[in-house]
Amino acid sequence: MDKPLILILCTGNSCRSQMAEATPRREVGDIVRVESAGSNPAKHVHPKAVQVMDEIGIDIQQNVRRCTHLGSEVVAMLLSRSA
Repeated sequence: MDKPLILILCTGNSCRSQMAEATPRREVGDIVRVESAGSNPAKHVHPKAVQVMDEIGIDIQQNVRRCTHLGSEVVAMLLSRSA
């Protein structure tokens, strides 16, 4: 059986979404799949995000930025509905 997916969407996939992906991944382990993606991902994980997560014992330095095939309008709509 496939695991449920928690998908965190944003535009840059370099800071908050990386943090939001790593936290539940540590807490729930293999119960669910946790991934993040962005409509226009940055080239690297933001150093401040790496620093903050390191302070709570989570290493995201090697995280991979992913691009979603959803258009930026769809991502914006999803983000606005979650606010």
